[in-house]
Amino acid sequence: MSYAISKGAVHMAAAAVVAGNAVAGPVTQAGLFAVDPVVWLALALGMWRLWREGRDVPPAPSDLVLAVAVAAACLLPSARIAWIAGAAAFGWLAATEWRRNGVVPAGMAVLLAVSLREPVTWLLTTLFAESLLRADALLAGWLASLFLPVEAVRANIIVTGNGHSLFVMTGCSSVNNLSMALLFWFAVTRGMGVRAGAGHAIFLGSLIVALNVVRLAAMSVSPASYAWLHDGGGATAISLFTAVLTAAVTWTSLETPHARPQPA
Repeated sequence: MSYAISKGAVHMAAAAVVAGNAVAGPVTQAGLFAVDPVVWLALALGMWRLWREGRDVPPAPSDLVLAVAVAAACLLPSARIAWIAGAAAFGWLAATEWRRNGVVPAGMAVLLAVSLREPVTWLLTTLFAESLLRADALLAGWLASLFLPVEAVRANIIVTGNGHSLFVMTGCSSVNNLSMALLFWFAVTRGMGVRAGAGHAIFLGSLIVALNVVRLAAMSVSPASYAWLHDGGGATAISLFTAVLTAAVTWTSLETPHARPQPA
């Protein structure tokens, strides 16, 4: 039996409010594609699964209270607050389902991951920026030293022997690409009803970090290589290769014979 207003519809409406407020700032400032397509895809998959999981269940009073609370939090003009509100809401729902049934529905898990990505990434790059950037610089500096003279790596700066120095800034940190790649992998696998092993995520994360380190090392070679890889055709090529690599590992996760189907 289906309901005109179902549990899934209420939860999906709450997710839509979070998504709408979270993307409103970037959309009005720089157009639709200021929001990464991976976020749009993850939101769509999560909301689709969420609706399917609760379409034949009547909403409880707590579901309506949750939706109203999320809408109230999202009245504040802050994308970060919207993501945090979404993370709190779907985290609470996931914990409730886990206590009742011993399993977290896929839609809730995906939307929790979408909501957590932005505030967690921001927190990491704020609290641990120095350590994260230095790690990127050390790895890239070591790799660069294999094919050109590197005088030193000072904090987040790679100083080469030819007078060119590379400053590794937050926007070039491996954390950013890593968070998007793992979100894509998680959203697609869970959205398609598959529980892939953590080994796939670790393998994908290692590849993404390695690719970023290679890019940083190549950028430290000369001003020309920096310009090509940071703003020119090289940047586009790296982005496309990262996307293909992420999709390939995700496809492997979907096809693995040990993947466990997730109930619809």
